[in-house]
Amino acid sequence: MSFLQPHTLRTSMPAILCASLALACARIDESPQRVDSLGQILAAIPDSAMRQRWREAAAKGQLAPLESLPVPNQPLATRARATIRDTGDVAKVPTIPEQTVADVRVAAVDAPETYSGAFTVLSAAPGRITGRITGRTSPLAIIYRVPGDSSAAGSLAAGTELRLRLRDEVVNNSQRAEIILADVARIPVLFKLSDGGNQPYARRFEDVPISVSQQSPARDGVAPVAISLASARAVLRPGDRAVLTAGTARVEFILLSSYWTAPQGIETAEGDPFHVIIVGRRVR
Repeated sequence: MSFLQPHTLRTSMPAILCASLALACARIDESPQRVDSLGQILAAIPDSAMRQRWREAAAKGQLAPLESLPVPNQPLATRARATIRDTGDVAKVPTIPEQTVADVRVAAVDAPETYSGAFTVLSAAPGRITGRITGRTSPLAIIYRVPGDSSAAGSLAAGTELRLRLRDEVVNNSQRAEIILADVARIPVLFKLSDGGNQPYARRFEDVPISVSQQSPARDGVAPVAISLASARAVLRPGDRAVLTAGTARVEFILLSSYWTAPQGIETAEGDPFHVIIVGRRVR
């Protein structure tokens, strides 16, 4: 066994002390610096809204002691930019399926949800009328499908001035829509109504001489609908058709649907408890 001699200790002690101090310094450097002010945290936050939350929390005394927090060496929060994957799907112009009994639609993905004003016919053919409306640069097409081929809409001359009323919205999970294309005498050339509410449907239109009134269900549970054009009137059941006359004009109406909810089911109805769908067109 060997022992350090006194003179050896005297010569090696400075080296040992330096080594010990170096290790101590290394340990101090390895420990993270501590926050001494809220500003050090705010400077590392890139989001202004988050900075405000930190300020509010500090004002309410909700933060941990600042000296317990390490000084941030990188941003505390970074919001990644949202990206939307392009599905490649393109909005399709509305069409009417072949199996549809009767319908009237606006054939444009950018059609106004509401409109009431002039409609100048540009062209007309069976099943389609194209015209120009106020405030829209591109033409607007109205397509329709009706039983038979006796509709007068397809024979309209270019330049004919009509009035158009549009409404298309979803309320209480039910579509409420109307398309009314009428002549200067306010008699419909094309008519589409899909509307309802929390009470049996009843409405008298202001811009055309039409009124619609939903009747109480018969014993079979079917709710008929009374439709009037000027002084002419007919009561229809779903699927029924009737031609009403106003002066020399003849308009055929088709009741496609009449939905009636019993009183005990009104509060739990997912859509309109009462709803009607009617299509009409001018006939020769």
